[in-house]
Amino acid sequence: MTRVLTLVSGQSFGELALIHKQLRAARIVCQTLTQLAYLEKQEFKKIVSLALKQEVSEKGLFLKEISLF
Repeated sequence: MTRVLTLVSGQSFGELALIHKQLRAARIVCQTLTQLAYLEKQEFKKIVSLALKQEVSEKGLFLKEISLF
């Protein structure tokens, strides 16, 4: 087994499998007592969609502040 990444509180894994409709490419091994939560695909898509809308909105507000635009 090769360590690829160490995650800390609040980080996630497995999202690429949801996005690309594939199995996860790695196994997760916890080194300490850990609490996990999971999202169903529809919940994940809804959260990502809301985050993208917010990002686009924030960028639009930023561009409105620039006189060139």
